[in-house]
Amino acid sequence: MTPPRPISTVKAAPSGGLRLLWSVRGLMDAPSAYMRVAVHGGLMLAWAYEPPKTALVALDLRTGQERWRMPMPTEGRPEIALAGDLALVQRTIGVTAIDVATGRQRWTRRLCGFRGDLTTVTDKRVGVGRCGVPEPPGEEHKWHPQMSMAIAIDLTDGRELWRRETTAAGLAITAAGGIVYLAVGNTPYLNQVKNKGVTVSALDARSGIVRRSYLLAADPDHIQPFPGDATRALFFGSDIAAVSLADGRVWWRKPAPLPLNWGVLPFPRTEVRDGRLVVGYESQVRELDLRSGATIASWDIPWADKSASQPVRQLTRPAPGGGALVIKDAWQQPAVAFQFGKSGAAPTVAALEANYEFVMAVEEGVVVVLKQDGTGAAMQGYAAF
Repeated sequence: MTPPRPISTVKAAPSGGLRLLWSVRGLMDAPSAYMRVAVHGGLMLAWAYEPPKTALVALDLRTGQERWRMPMPTEGRPEIALAGDLALVQRTIGVTAIDVATGRQRWTRRLCGFRGDLTTVTDKRVGVGRCGVPEPPGEEHKWHPQMSMAIAIDLTDGRELWRRETTAAGLAITAAGGIVYLAVGNTPYLNQVKNKGVTVSALDARSGIVRRSYLLAADPDHIQPFPGDATRALFFGSDIAAVSLADGRVWWRKPAPLPLNWGVLPFPRTEVRDGRLVVGYESQVRELDLRSGATIASWDIPWADKSASQPVRQLTRPAPGGGALVIKDAWQQPAVAFQFGKSGAAPTVAALEANYEFVMAVEEGVVVVLKQDGTGAAMQGYAAF
């Protein structure tokens, strides 16, 4: 099925551009869960090609300076899952854990292929991630219910601690106060989770023993604890719900952006960053109060079609110092960046040096793009206004 063409959000390309901070040639994106490159602690991970091998390289996000380089046998560009201060490189020989700060290899273990970053319980050195469950040996061509699992590992040595397998659709994981929370759909059909809801279970981080469970009317694809409050969390799905982790009581609900399930770059998920919840809708950006869900600031996106019923490809982040940053697809033209300041005020607008498909990450006030020209490609970092 051919995806619908997105409605263009740009009538005329802005004349200005973002300020270039650095440019490094010879790098390829290192795929991670929710962006095209993995970023942690001010460092960005990318692959460098060194015939006949590749090397994993860490660059300073602000300067582009190389911090460390780790050669690896040629394996293409293995996906990377972050687990706290570790980068888990999913190689053919197993999962290799690398200290993001130093580049030191910690361990290699035969583990499953993690679907996204791991939730970590830092003080217990536990990471919990999602994986698919392989077919039984010799029955790969027979029909079996599709299964997924939550698997916990000891981040010190990679040893598996426990797993929970399920045929239910939907599996979201978070951790707060030293407890791991799993939200599992009450149906095997993904399109029914919104109506059937999920069962939320609280588990001991190291043993996997279930402490309590409750039903919740939600369909979360990810969960995030409240900043500084281990008793509540935000459940993000078809809506955004503030939920008590003790008993499932819902404090408030608000609509979530329309899901985007087509295109080269996955729809960047809505999440709390720097203690702020900034949500990008099709034609408007809103900042929501974490305690009440009330809108405390809003900005209309210029040139957006307010009657659009199709989701748009865009990335929304809180802007450093307040306001919001939006990077929007311009449909086969250079992407457009908007910086919003005072609520209701017109934004500052700039054109990027690459189409939306080549926006690698937006982290810590830096926009990373992969720019291609007649001589090759360069990874570049730009100041977000």
